[in-house]
Amino acid sequence: MADKIEIKNAATDDVLNITYHLRAADIEEIIIKGSTAKDALLNAYKNSYECKVLLLKNKRIGIYGISSKGIIWFLGTDEIEKHPFFFVRTGKKVIDKWLKKHKTLWNIVDSRNITHIKWLKLIGAKINYTKKIIINGVRFHPFSIVRKRENNVFV
Repeated sequence: MADKIEIKNAATDDVLNITYHLRAADIEEIIIKGSTAKDALLNAYKNSYECKVLLLKNKRIGIYGISSKGIIWFLGTDEIEKHPFFFVRTGKKVIDKWLKKHKTLWNIVDSRNITHIKWLKLIGAKINYTKKIIINGVRFHPFSIVRKRENNVFV
């Protein structure tokens, strides 16, 4: 039987703890954007109206949130890549919940991070490959997830 991943409301100590265990790709993206893991995570946490931490055997393996402007984010440890089905299934549920409040969810992703781009596509994101966003010499792609419309009404 697989270990159960728990999702709980994040607290400051969760943010501080996970900063020391982030995936190399997450740390690299944070540094490119001109920050430290600690500062970036604390800023994301403070600017999110919802922030959750993922726990496996009481060990923090991921953290995610959303701002009032619909900016979504997720950072994790290497452990998350061992649970791909959980992250796609849970990611879709979280996105569906957030789309009830926001017409569009969005952010940017490092163009070199194929794993993150694949995961974003699996949860319904559309990647804009044509818009150029260059940060410290690295290209980022904007992405969005838009609420579905039925009969010209957002549902």
